[in-house]
Amino acid sequence: NDILQTLKIRIEGQLKGKPPKADKYPVVLAPEVVGVFAHEAIGHLAEADLAINGILYELRGKQIAPEFLNIVDSPIVDYPMGIGVTIYDDDGIEGRDVYIIKNGVVNEFLTDRFYSSYLGQKPTGNARAEDFRNPIIIRMRNTYISPGSYSYDEMIKEVKQGILLVSPRGGQTSPDGTFQFGIQEAYKIENGEVKEPLRNVGISGYTIETLKDIKAISKEFNVSPGYCGKDGQSVPVGVGGPYVLVENMKVGGIID
Repeated sequence: NDILQTLKIRIEGQLKGKPPKADKYPVVLAPEVVGVFAHEAIGHLAEADLAINGILYELRGKQIAPEFLNIVDSPIVDYPMGIGVTIYDDDGIEGRDVYIIKNGVVNEFLTDRFYSSYLGQKPTGNARAEDFRNPIIIRMRNTYISPGSYSYDEMIKEVKQGILLVSPRGGQTSPDGTFQFGIQEAYKIENGEVKEPLRNVGISGYTIETLKDIKAISKEFNVSPGYCGKDGQSVPVGVGGPYVLVENMKVGGIID
């Protein structure tokens, strides 16, 4: 019933909603969108085999976001939809929580045995293979932004003219940190209240700039299930987070 109700809301939103004017807006990202952002825009850039040629490698130890931001990859989370359970990885390493970003600082990367030695970093337990036929490679498990101190209602009340982004519809990121995502369900926010639905919404930006623009993180938190593809292999992962208020994000819609 919950799934049917969600589908009904999203279909009605696409029928009734108007496209937003393309511009930069304050946005509130819901947990589902935050989870995909944490996975796609941060998690992949933190996989050590990709990180050594990406933007995060040179930023290790540097403050790139507010002190209240933590982005974590965990072997197990206390949510039934956190399906990236990897208590021991396929290298036989016991999994541990990896703080990719800790108190706003680029902290550490996801490794297998080789890269933990190469980077001089304690092993993380991120070596995974789809099955016995495939080579072991570095993969995420359950990747999320940690909860904060705001409530969802407080966050919405802070926005005069903005957009609530509820559910993603695919996206892509590049090693240079640029990203773009389609949004399936979105609403206009006016004077601290969620208003009518929007359609044909997309977001884009540069990961590092977006992290700097985070202004608030909610206590409310959730994890969603997914499957992640890399090098032709697919493994189960969990993605999640709280509601996140970003002060300035490029939102695509209609162009005047």
